[in-house]
Amino acid sequence: MSVEDFDPRIITPERLKINEALWQNIIIMLAKKGYIDGVVVFDDLMGKSINVQQMNITIDELLYLNENTVMKRIYKTFTGVKEITDQF
Repeated sequence: MSVEDFDPRIITPERLKINEALWQNIIIMLAKKGYIDGVVVFDDLMGKSINVQQMNITIDELLYLNENTVMKRIYKTFTGVKEITDQF
């Protein structure tokens, strides 16, 4: 995945099956950590709201996702090797 490939519609609250308030909190945390940008947080009558029309994934997030994917593959490989060697 590249920055150009990121489609914010894949992380809507409906798609993730979580409520709007939790989704907004997660988006705000991701923005504060630098994993996404273009998020505008503002106060309204209902409390905090966000505008994500300009939201993009950042290079830091792409690196994290890549490392996380690699680590998952390494873990699966090692657990598979362990299972095989435990049989002997």
